[in-house]
Amino acid sequence: MKLLFFCLAISAMNAFGQCSICLPLTDATCTYPHDCISTNGCQSVTFTVPCYRDDYCIKVEANCSDCKYCQVCANVYQGGTRVPNSNTHRQNCGSLDCEDYNCGQGEGFELFPNITYTFYVCLTSCSPNGCEDCDCAGKATLYTPGQTSCP
Repeated sequence: MKLLFFCLAISAMNAFGQCSICLPLTDATCTYPHDCISTNGCQSVTFTVPCYRDDYCIKVEANCSDCKYCQVCANVYQGGTRVPNSNTHRQNCGSLDCEDYNCGQGEGFELFPNITYTFYVCLTSCSPNGCEDCDCAGKATLYTPGQTSCP
C-alpha cells in the first residue's frame, strides 16, 4: 500500500509540473583543444532536482551567425563521475545546424533527488585553426520534456 501511495504521489507531482527543471548555462570562452568530456575550461553550476525522472534532457546550441567552426559540449557530473547518457554535443560540427539534443522519443538520462550534481557547458572549436574561427557563445539547457517556458 505504501508503494502504491508513493507511485501515485510521484505521478501527481509530474502531472502538476512540480517535477520539472529548466537550467540554462552559457560559456562564451572558447577552449581548444577539448574532448567534450573533460570539465576543463567549462562553465558550471551545481543543482539538485525535485524528483526522480529518467528523461532529463540537454539541448546545446552555438549562438552566433556562423557556427560551423564551433562545438558546444555539455555534461552532468555527480562528484567526479559523468552521469550516463548525459554527454551532449553538436553532431554536425562543420555545418550551419547550430543546435542539437540528447533527447528523442524515450531517451534521456536519470537524475535523483537529494543528490548534488554539476552541469557543465564548454565552447570549443572544430576548426584546425582553433578558437580564432569560433566567435560564438555556447549555450546548454538542462530540462524536462514537455516544458513550454524553458528558454
